[in-house]
Amino acid sequence: EGVVVKEAVVVGIGTFLATIVDFILVAFIVFLIVKAFNKARDIAEKKKREEEAAKAAAEAAAKAEEPPKPTTEELLAEILAELRKQNG
Repeated sequence: EGVVVKEAVVVGIGTFLATIVDFILVAFIVFLIVKAFNKARDIAEKKKREEEAAKAAAEAAAKAEEPPKPTTEELLAEILAELRKQNG
């Protein structure tokens, strides 16, 4: 008459499936976040490399525009020529 002699065995399949679905959703969201951070980092690194390359190209162009400096031998030859002019 309504007296429970033994508790029924409950298999919580619904709870188990809900937990698995929750885990998969959280794992997927974490995966997307990590993927987005990696992509942002790659874009930042690419931009930095491009800026460094542009800076190096500008420096090379500036260096190429400078007239070549005379060597020590050329300077000494000019001094010798001046001294010879003065001495006769």
